[in-house]
Amino acid sequence: GLNRLDPNTGKAVHYRHDPADPSSLSEDAQFFPYVAENGDLWVTTFSTGLNRMRKGEDGVFTRFQYDPNDPKTVTSDELYYVGEDAEGNIYVGSRNGLNRIDPETNEVRRYLYDPKQNPTYGEPLNTFMPYYDEGNPGFIWLSTGNGLVRLNLETGDYERFLIEPNTNGVNPMNFIHEVRPDPTDANILWVGGP
Repeated sequence: GLNRLDPNTGKAVHYRHDPADPSSLSEDAQFFPYVAENGDLWVTTFSTGLNRMRKGEDGVFTRFQYDPNDPKTVTSDELYYVGEDAEGNIYVGSRNGLNRIDPETNEVRRYLYDPKQNPTYGEPLNTFMPYYDEGNPGFIWLSTGNGLVRLNLETGDYERFLIEPNTNGVNPMNFIHEVRPDPTDANILWVGGP
């Protein structure tokens, strides 16, 4: 499950999946918790989508789950990273692309999603840690299973940057885990991979 620890008292509140309660966590195996600027908690899972607990609604979760027949749902139930941009939009990386969620309307927009694919972990469509380039609004940098991607959020167009050329499939050197800007030079990105 998910645990909230008060380090001053040492006490924890435990949040668990309850099959009889659709407002409980979607499963007990949580991957990445994130508290947004507005105080909402977002939690990804590896098999049952995204959970959101609004500030002030302790223990009540809204689920965002994949439906292959509904393009307004998240791109996969296997989700990795969650974060937000300066406007408060929530971004969730998945095994099949990126999701942008408007926290006011819960509207989902998909990027880099391929409905014909069912990729597993470590494949090109995997989308992990983003970097929101504040100096270049409208673009986001993504670490993926096949290099670094610069994505235009308005059009969905993107450019892929590889660490090493791909030959005979995806080069494992292009499996990127994280991207961060250099604190002293905005023109340099640090890219973490294998």
